[in-house]
Amino acid sequence: MLALTGPGQTAGLSVFTEPLIEDLDISRTRLSGAYLAATLTGAALLPLVGRALDRFGVRSLATCAAVLFGAMLAGCATVGSIWGLTAGLAGLRLSGQGALSLLATTTVALWFTRNRGTSLGLVTSVGAAGISVTPVLTERLIAATDWRTAWLIQGLVIWAILIPVGLYVLRGRPPVTVLDTPSAAGDGWTVGRAMHTAAFWTIIATVCCQGMLTTAVAFHQVSLLGEHGLSPTEAAANFLPQTMAGLAAAFLVGALADRFPHASSSPPAWPC
Repeated sequence: MLALTGPGQTAGLSVFTEPLIEDLDISRTRLSGAYLAATLTGAALLPLVGRALDRFGVRSLATCAAVLFGAMLAGCATVGSIWGLTAGLAGLRLSGQGALSLLATTTVALWFTRNRGTSLGLVTSVGAAGISVTPVLTERLIAATDWRTAWLIQGLVIWAILIPVGLYVLRGRPPVTVLDTPSAAGDGWTVGRAMHTAAFWTIIATVCCQGMLTTAVAFHQVSLLGEHGLSPTEAAANFLPQTMAGLAAAFLVGALADRFPHASSSPPAWPC
């Protein structure tokens, strides 16, 4: 599931930048603005996905997200203006990069009670590997057909694989964990309580800085490297060594998370 979020990730969308600028006759700045607006819109709606996940469960949300993701990919194949493109990208960012990524990691967190960090590290690593391959495959697909056909084919692939996963693979309920017990629930961290700690905002600031830098570079990576003489295929292939570093880090951090003591439910260590 995480690997197939590639068409909605910045890496997977980066190979569309040049064809979109040329065919839709828009500037790079307008395209970047559309992507910014689309990403912020998807991020603003993602908390609603989290609430729906708590209420309806992984199986239902995964199926709905797969249907929406495939539909948005097919819809992007028909865009003819910057406004339609912005709406389509917002749908891709919400359903693909947002909802399916959230579902993939949440499923592991719910189903695994031991070696959870290692399990998350494995899922993140395999998912990142799949995402890094997406630009290369997409660039070859665009070269063989065109960008509209490439988006349409991606939508059909998402429907063919992820809808059956949601319907038939993600069945049953996760095992009962310590978080499900009444005593632990009373000591759990609520959103309001977490928001009153400096640690919460420090983590958010870190993720924001990392996200802004990597998204900006990745979205224009094909163009930036093209200016230095690399072909679109060579530029897309540069995501692979980046992913290898990410794989190593994910495995290491996941293993360390299982070895170090977990945070307790004691009062915040960094009160605001």
